[in-house]
Formats: sequence, structure tokens, C-alpha cells
Amino acid sequence: YTQMPVIRCHAIQELGLTLIGVCLHLILVIPILGWLVYVVGGIALLVVWVLCILKASQGSVFKLPLIGNFAAEQSGYRI
Repeated sequence: YTQMPVIRCHAIQELGLTLIGVCLHLILVIPILGWLVYVVGGIALLVVWVLCILKASQGSVFKLPLIGNFAAEQSGYRI
């Protein structure tokens, strides 16, 4: 399965979303403003994650704004 471009594209986008989640957790150490960014970012991340899961279950790719182009180039998948 790792040779299929669509699966590789999903995997690379998920790694990007995980990296964003880690960055949100690092921002959490900042009082008040960091907490607000964490809550808003966490909700946005959850919504994007669910959209990606729904599109993957339909056999297509939800192209994320910044991560999508990088994932498509690295996987060889044409979005």
C-alpha cells in the first residue's frame, strides 16, 4: 500500500497535521493567549482532520492549503 500515491499523500498530510498539533501543544505553555490559540487551533484541527477522514473514505483527497501541495509533490499524486 505504501507504493500507492493516494495513500502516501494521505499519510504525508497526516504527518503535517500531527506536526501542527505538536506546535499547538508547545504554544499551550504561554498563559492566556497561548490557551486561546490552543483551543481555537484544536477545534480547527479537529474539523480539518474529520474532513480528511471523510474524503479518504470516499477515495479522494482533501487538499489542505499549505500541506496539500507538498504532500502531492512528495507522493506523486495529482490532485
